[in-house]
Amino acid sequence: MSNYKIAISFLISTLLLTSFFTIPCSNASYIPDLTITRVSHYDVWSSGLDKNGFPYQYHKLVPGYTVTVYNWGTGASQNTTLNFYIKTFDNKTLAKYIKVPAMNPGQTKRISFSMNAGTDGSFKEGYAIINPLNTFKEVSYKNNIRKFGLQELMLKNSTKNVTEIYQVSESPITWNGTTNNYTSPLSGKTGITSLDCKINFGEHDIEILNITVPIPGYLHNNVTMTASGDQFKSSSPTSWNDTSCTYKVDSYFGTLNYIEIKVVGDNLESKNVFKEPIQVIQEKWEPYKEKWIYSNIAAGKTRNIQEIYTGTTLKNASYYGTSFNYKVHHDNVVSIIVKGDNRGLYTAGWFITPLGSVSKVTSLFGDNKLPATVVSNGCYGINHRMRDVSYIGFEINGTNLQGFNNFKSLGFNSWTWQSNS
Repeated sequence: MSNYKIAISFLISTLLLTSFFTIPCSNASYIPDLTITRVSHYDVWSSGLDKNGFPYQYHKLVPGYTVTVYNWGTGASQNTTLNFYIKTFDNKTLAKYIKVPAMNPGQTKRISFSMNAGTDGSFKEGYAIINPLNTFKEVSYKNNIRKFGLQELMLKNSTKNVTEIYQVSESPITWNGTTNNYTSPLSGKTGITSLDCKINFGEHDIEILNITVPIPGYLHNNVTMTASGDQFKSSSPTSWNDTSCTYKVDSYFGTLNYIEIKVVGDNLESKNVFKEPIQVIQEKWEPYKEKWIYSNIAAGKTRNIQEIYTGTTLKNASYYGTSFNYKVHHDNVVSIIVKGDNRGLYTAGWFITPLGSVSKVTSLFGDNKLPATVVSNGCYGINHRMRDVSYIGFEINGTNLQGFNNFKSLGFNSWTWQSNS
């Protein structure tokens, strides 16, 4: 064999061997990798027949979904299937099976479709799976499935309507009443600046040793005690402890007209000021027993009560914004009403975290309301499934309210048939 033929034969053999070893390796590097990158809403317009078999007067809006699939791999995929599942609040499972053609590397496909009617339009959660049976090899199968759930209904730039109801101070108002057993405040008012308890006697030959009232000792500078008759004795307490204040009168009254105890300050209704027993201790010598007898001559007598509180009126002001958080514009806010636009979509629940001293939170939806409950860490909310409601919100009641944080909602776009008439 000539050298030329030997060289040609060697070259062909080399090429065959090279092809044998390199082609499989080269093909092995070209592997597809399908990924579900997004599940979003998709609304389609359709016409057809109504339940009576007549053409619709108007087109029907059939909300559905768009699943975005991307091939991250270096090789083309084969024809496959997209499986789409929905679990609903009315205990149904909906399924959709859609053929997906082969996709080249770097190619994106958006697969849009409507869901079935016949449910309440809700869902708890959903799943989308591409190449569900793993019928061809991919770089990874982990990104072939995507779970999705409830979404924020109120857009970040949607309008929030907030109404503040706040107290404005007016002139002091005096309240009068009587009782035989006084615990303040008898009026039930707030913002009390003066408590006055007067006990009438009209008695003669009275030796008063002291007056003792269960007023906390830290208020002794705010307390005045008076004994009035043929002489007038008035003073701040001469002694006190944590639970009571005492005025040592130690005087004889030929005529005793009244005893009066007065306390002044701010918000006295919250300071546990007056409690029984109010004691006016009489000291009397008993000659037959040859000893001093002590008695409380205030027991059982009528207490004439006067309580002065700051008069208030309620005013309101409305504000508009887009934030999920809100700070009040006024002092002494006692109620906040906030409403947000849920765009009429299917709503599963909505939540808020009030700031300030909260006594009650009520959820609002359309013309209806229901109590809200504490969910966690000061957050109130309600789980109430509905749709086609113009707004959702809350009414927050309390004292010195400061605003709220995280006014949010959860829901989704329903896929049952809706009229566009």
